[in-house]
Amino acid sequence: MRRHVQAHHDDHTKPLSVRWLCTRCHGVERKAVLLAYQIPRDVKAKAKREGVSLRALILQLLREWVTK
Repeated sequence: MRRHVQAHHDDHTKPLSVRWLCTRCHGVERKAVLLAYQIPRDVKAKAKREGVSLRALILQLLREWVTK
């Protein structure tokens, strides 16, 4: 249903670059962005060790948390 689709901007300096997400997935993406500013050093180190971006690791952890 369209009422459950939301626009997500990865970069607010590009207002026409939009990803359309369901409400739940949009919430996960927003949490990832907000948490990125509050991530402890050990999580940043884990992302570096695993060779993934911090954003990718946060999304992975959030998806695991949401599906529990």
